[in-house]
Amino acid sequence: MRIKANQKIFFCTNTKMAKNLQQSVEYLQELEILTRDLKDKIDLVVIPPYTALYTVQKLAHGYITIGAQNVCRSEETENTGEISAGMLRELEIPIVMIGHSERRRSFGETDEDIALKAKCLTEKGMSVLLGIGETLKQKENGESEEIINHQIKTALKNVETENYGLIRVLYEPAWAIGTAGKVADPDYVGRIHTAIRESLIQIMGEELGNVVPILYGGSVNEQNALSIFRQPNVDGLGIGRSAWNAAMFNKIIRNVLAFNEKYWEGEKNYAENIK
Repeated sequence: MRIKANQKIFFCTNTKMAKNLQQSVEYLQELEILTRDLKDKIDLVVIPPYTALYTVQKLAHGYITIGAQNVCRSEETENTGEISAGMLRELEIPIVMIGHSERRRSFGETDEDIALKAKCLTEKGMSVLLGIGETLKQKENGESEEIINHQIKTALKNVETENYGLIRVLYEPAWAIGTAGKVADPDYVGRIHTAIRESLIQIMGEELGNVVPILYGGSVNEQNALSIFRQPNVDGLGIGRSAWNAAMFNKIIRNVLAFNEKYWEGEKNYAENIK
């Protein structure tokens, strides 16, 4: 399934700890100026560090959505240093990333932890950007589809059916993230995204499972964005370092939009020959 001609394309960037408060404000302001004319064509999410959330959210003008990088797995008050879904909702943060491979690897977060976070967020009516992905060893062992299917099923097991529309999926293979990450082969991305779509349909049913956005993230840049986006069931891109420069992010977004428009205008030979 390819994203429809009149369907918004989803783009997001998680700036991790790369920008302080002032840098986050300046970045948002520049990105808004650069992309303002595209607001009817894209869903654009910026996920700054916690220290910038309040200020940046107040400055956002609506078409750029501000998200959070993480959330506590419970609403209990005895969780020193954590931030609950309720606190984020109070800040009017509509979407939260959970399951990022760095959280899984460096902080020992399990699929069960992520399931609890998904439950907390959806019960508050907040959208979930669910990070999933296999390690290099799991890929080499041919376990990718099995691992990813398990991650999705576990994450959504406590989410009520009526809240499935709050789910967005971000496939970020752990081996393709960061400066030392390997670049995923576009055909491999297409295969995994198709497997993700099949898992969503199995869990949610045909109608809902076919409309949940599936994004690809993992060393996406200007050179490989189009070859990845052309793959089946890629509804958008999660972009790291290449998006931390607002001008470059804007360039990638516009290249993808132009590619999609050419495809639906009938220039399929152009679109399908992108390498």
